[in-house]
Amino acid sequence: MLTAVVGIVLLATKFLEGAWVVVVAVPLLMRLFARVQRYYILQNSRGLLLAAALRARTDVVVCVVPYRLSL
Repeated sequence: MLTAVVGIVLLATKFLEGAWVVVVAVPLLMRLFARVQRYYILQNSRGLLLAAALRARTDVVVCVVPYRLSL
């Protein structure tokens, strides 16, 4: 029981110190991401993203990084 009381006091204190920003920002970001996902699903169902992907350039760049340099 004492642990729960301490936890509630700690959460209330942190909330008043600035954790409310997280409480507001996280749901807003989740809503934004859900809307972006819904947009992409809609565009993909129309076939627009697939057509754009097929028109995209497919150049391949290979970068070789030596593991060890010996002088």
